[in-house]
Amino acid sequence: MTRAETLKIMAVLKVAYPAYYSKMDRTDLEATVALWAEMFMDEPYDLVGAAIKSFIASDTEGYPPNIGK
Repeated sequence: MTRAETLKIMAVLKVAYPAYYSKMDRTDLEATVALWAEMFMDEPYDLVGAAIKSFIASDTEGYPPNIGK
């Protein structure tokens, strides 16, 4: 997954969990994007996107997934 694709994933998470991401400043958001991009650089964007959508659809806790989920 590229950095640009990671930004798309993070945009979905930000819309799905606005309260969580509203507390982050620019530095925190950039660090989050950098970590996700690094951790998923060998994964296809479509696979990560599908996993995120599946997580959101079944989430009962109201928090975005961490990388391990």
